[in-house]
Amino acid sequence: MARQAGIKIVVSHRSGETNDDFIADFAVAVGADFVKFGAPARGERVAKYNRLLAISNELKSLQTK
Repeated sequence: MARQAGIKIVVSHRSGETNDDFIADFAVAVGADFVKFGAPARGERVAKYNRLLAISNELKSLQTK
């Protein structure tokens, strides 16, 4: 619905979050244009960026098969 209206999708975390990295999976699943996790300076943020990298690697390996 948002994409059809020309609206960019941004998935953002809340401050005080845990190390749960599900939000990275969610961002990929909804086809988000951007994520807003903050600077990778704390463990909970690094976990989310690491998960995005892992998903990217998984998708690349599926494309080469």
